[in-house]
Amino acid sequence: GGSRSFAEYYRSERDRAVVSVPLMDRIVFAEHNLATDGPFNEFQSIVCRRALSSYNQWLQEHVHDLFMESLSRFGVLALGPDESPIVRSKRPYEELPGVANLYRKVE
Repeated sequence: GGSRSFAEYYRSERDRAVVSVPLMDRIVFAEHNLATDGPFNEFQSIVCRRALSSYNQWLQEHVHDLFMESLSRFGVLALGPDESPIVRSKRPYEELPGVANLYRKVE
């Protein structure tokens, strides 16, 4: 992890965030089919905004299981405005205070 706040690693430009070059050099972007692919790594952060609401209930549950398997302990899950984690038993996430739709894995 970094030693500064996340806000120090990007700047806002109109309706988007521009990530600093040093951070961008450490980010891996990969194509992943949420419906058919299994977990392929352990991540500290997963961003999935405005995708889940288009899935049926079974697929949403499948994707959330995938997120649970893929997020490291204390990893952060960022979801869309009307989305929240689907969990079948215990509460493995805590909502981060003051930030909409960000959840930390605590289990």
